[in-house]
Amino acid sequence: MLVQNLPVADGPPIGDERVSDEELGSPIDEKHNEAQVSVEEDVTDADEALGLVGMRRTAEFSEEYYKKLRRKLDLTIPPLCAAVYFTQFLDKTSLNYASIMNFPITGQHYNLVALAFYVGFFIWEFPTVYLAQKTRLAKYLGVNVVLWGVVLMLQAIPNTFAPFFVLRILLGMLESCVAPILILIISMFYKKNEQSRRISWFYVMNGLTSIFGGFVAYGISFDNTKGFAPYKILFLLLGGLAIMVGIAVLIWLPDSPVHAKNLTREERIAALERVRDDQGGTENKTIKKAQIIEALTDIRTWLIVISTLVTSIPNGSLSNFNAIIVRVKTSLDT
Repeated sequence: MLVQNLPVADGPPIGDERVSDEELGSPIDEKHNEAQVSVEEDVTDADEALGLVGMRRTAEFSEEYYKKLRRKLDLTIPPLCAAVYFTQFLDKTSLNYASIMNFPITGQHYNLVALAFYVGFFIWEFPTVYLAQKTRLAKYLGVNVVLWGVVLMLQAIPNTFAPFFVLRILLGMLESCVAPILILIISMFYKKNEQSRRISWFYVMNGLTSIFGGFVAYGISFDNTKGFAPYKILFLLLGGLAIMVGIAVLIWLPDSPVHAKNLTREERIAALERVRDDQGGTENKTIKKAQIIEALTDIRTWLIVISTLVTSIPNGSLSNFNAIIVRVKTSLDT
């Protein structure tokens, strides 16, 4: 997903937080509920925000109004993003908990099943980002969350290596869209100095999932239902949770300020003006070669790649083998 900066041009303040359609200077098509903007500049590749606010500033909002709007955004966007990230990491590590619950895949086959998730994640990362750019971000994310919940529940069916391997690849493919989309959504609604705090809200879910997942696995381990292994209950519960989170995302998470149904038209314009003041932007459906080159030649891009690689190597091992390591260590001590 590429982001187009919104041009900033100062205009006369309207002197009131309430903005009428006439003051905004663009006639409204009531049938489509969209602002029709006529500008001389070439906006062929401009982002969708220009269709709502135009090339020039036509409204001024007080700082108190912006703070009130930010509090309203905080009630929906960060919690839903955190829920998605919580679900993703919990589902990704579900194999770790299942490994000590009479899981039928062991030895080298278990290693390959653990690897399969990252294979799917790797091969589908760039295609899924491309598809996300061409669709509505939150809707695409919600569909993926629901689908990976279904895939996780399907893992309760097979007892052999091949089906598990395929399902784990599919799970990795579906979860590969999470981080890019969540960060983009945060960047479209919040100013640069506000983004890190909101992003930290859903990254902290990594630790919370370890606590929650451990308690769930511990409780399920006491189930003695004949013919129904505990790991199957685990996959069904976590898959059902993912489906519920996905439905919540489809209903309540906005794709961008332009399409935020929980905001009034005035609030959507204010949300866009906040980003414009911060030299930010909203979604753009056009892939620009210049932006790709800029990203690939920026040293910060490669520093992020290296840091992610270094932290992911130990994380990948522990997230899949932690339970086995603890069980073996406990057995040796006793």
